[in-house]
Amino acid sequence: MRARKSLALACVGLALAGCGVPGATRAHPLITGKVDTKAVFDADPDYPALSKQYISERVAMSQEYVKATTGKNPAAISQLQAKYGGRQKEMDKKWMDKTNNFVKGRRSKLEEAAGAICKDKGIDLVLIDVPGFRSVEFGGIDITQDLMSKLYGPKPVPTGTATPPADSGQK
Repeated sequence: MRARKSLALACVGLALAGCGVPGATRAHPLITGKVDTKAVFDADPDYPALSKQYISERVAMSQEYVKATTGKNPAAISQLQAKYGGRQKEMDKKWMDKTNNFVKGRRSKLEEAAGAICKDKGIDLVLIDVPGFRSVEFGGIDITQDLMSKLYGPKPVPTGTATPPADSGQK
């Protein structure tokens, strides 16, 4: 999904804010962190609704196109393809704008949280490291869970689903 790729790339600056002190002399090696911004945004309580709305619009347009072209001759289908192609471009732009506004609305919170985590852990630089766009091959302190906890609170632990240890004697 182009929106997810853009979402991850739009966040490149967020993790760098607040880490280290510009112009400071280093007495130690550069400490690098990494964050999976896709996971951070997926955990955002408002993101699923935005994603669901996008998918619903895409499915509705696809269904409308199939219905409109069923049983039509090639000339009519060609005209409908041009019509729906234009509508698709409009919808893509609309959703790219919505996604960018979503990211911008959360950017300062993300920067603040990433900066606090960097300060607590002594991290100088954080790189975006999402599946499919890996920027950290070896090492790097993963602050993804820390960032999600700081932004959205601790992840709730499901109750009543624990499996007893194999050696507990319970069956």
